[in-house]
Amino acid sequence: MAEKQVMLDLIADVASRTELVFEDGETSTEWLAPYDLRLTVLKPVGCNGYPEVAIIGEEDNLRRFLAEKLPDADDELDDVR
Repeated sequence: MAEKQVMLDLIADVASRTELVFEDGETSTEWLAPYDLRLTVLKPVGCNGYPEVAIIGEEDNLRRFLAEKLPDADDELDDVR
């Protein structure tokens, strides 16, 4: 199965190209681990003033993550290039 990605702006501090730290101290790795997903920072400061990231993984895992963690998100899943 091909990987998919969703692009989001998240309120967090950029720790590295693959890691964010949220206000409560949780890291993006901890946040995404139950879903077997990974994160890449696309822009440290996106157009909204927050980091713009791509969350990448298998489509079923992405859909489950979005439904459970970000149910109001209406972002499209794109093929990973």
